[in-house]
Amino acid sequence: MRPMLLLFTAKDCPACAAAIPEFERFKGRNPMQMALQLDADGPYVESMGMKQIRETPLYVLRLEEEGVTHVGLMKAEALEKWIRGIEKG
Repeated sequence: MRPMLLLFTAKDCPACAAAIPEFERFKGRNPMQMALQLDADGPYVESMGMKQIRETPLYVLRLEEEGVTHVGLMKAEALEKWIRGIEKG
């Protein structure tokens, strides 16, 4: 299974507003990476195995049944490096 990258954002979050263009840039540079932006208050939180999201922006890299998280803004390059580091284990 290919890793899935999720970005949870909140409506009135300034850091989220800054994270979204970087996330889009990351997706453009990595078209084979499954990557989705989701509402932190939306219905997907529970289906991802989380009770609630307390801090945003929240990146979740789903590997098989487990997930690895990072809270806070990341530039596209940092996001790529973070994912490569996790995948190498």
